[in-house]
Amino acid sequence: MTIYQRMLFHAGILRAPDDGTGGGGAGDAGQQQQQQQQQQQQQQQTPEWFAKVTADPDMKAWAESKGWKDPATADPFAIAQSYRNLETLFGADKAGRTILLPKDADDAAARDAIYDKLGRPKTAAEYEIELPDGADTTFADTAKEWFHKAGLTKDQAKNVTEAYKAAELDAVQAQTTRHADEVDGLKKEWGAEFDKRVEVGKAAVKAAGMTDEHTKAIELAIGPASAAKMFEFFGRNYVDGNPPEQSSRTPPSFANMNPAQAKTKIDELYSDQAFMSRYTSDDPKVRAGAMEQMEALAKLAVNAKAG
Repeated sequence: MTIYQRMLFHAGILRAPDDGTGGGGAGDAGQQQQQQQQQQQQQQQTPEWFAKVTADPDMKAWAESKGWKDPATADPFAIAQSYRNLETLFGADKAGRTILLPKDADDAAARDAIYDKLGRPKTAAEYEIELPDGADTTFADTAKEWFHKAGLTKDQAKNVTEAYKAAELDAVQAQTTRHADEVDGLKKEWGAEFDKRVEVGKAAVKAAGMTDEHTKAIELAIGPASAAKMFEFFGRNYVDGNPPEQSSRTPPSFANMNPAQAKTKIDELYSDQAFMSRYTSDDPKVRAGAMEQMEALAKLAVNAKAG
């Protein structure tokens, strides 16, 4: 041992070499030095990336679950390929935008989470439905609740609403066309008496205390032509003030008819099955009204026969 080595030895920096005497001091130092060398060799052999992976407990557990327990089994190509497959499936640009279907189809919470991620508004009130000024909002508010329960986004709800409005508009236009065709047909059927017979029907409606809403509802239910015929029939056969069983009834007014019109009306009544069933009824109470009507027309038609 040189003087320099002895100085280092006494300073505690350098230990005495093992002389093989079994003293233990020098032998332990050599063993520790050997272990340090082995560790250094292992560190030199372990890639830096793998060292970082194994330094983190969670990452280390994940790597071992993949079978990557040491650098020899951790093939960088296999790791890169695994990541590439994952990126192909989900895509780096899809991060945070992926959706996993719930395992249980009845899991309402899982479905709600999907709806929310797709863009469903937080509350039903956030849906926008355009309504005319003054329109009742009850149905629209109910529809918003339906939309929210179904998980619709605002755009989806708007598309459904627009489709429904278009269908309603088509239905209204079709109904308007159909009603116009019915009225045109009735004008041809009644001819010159159209306006007069419409007024007779209006008089019946007024006498019955019916409102415009009532008549519109009837027209929507059976059509304007059928409604007009029904109202006109009631007006034409209206008996004022007295029940049918009384003999002092006031017969329908034909004061505005000329003899020729009265004759035409008689011919119409003979072709009217409903009237003839009353006119020939076995019940005198039912027959009386029809007979009075026919008698009043017959009196007006006398001048026509005379002419």
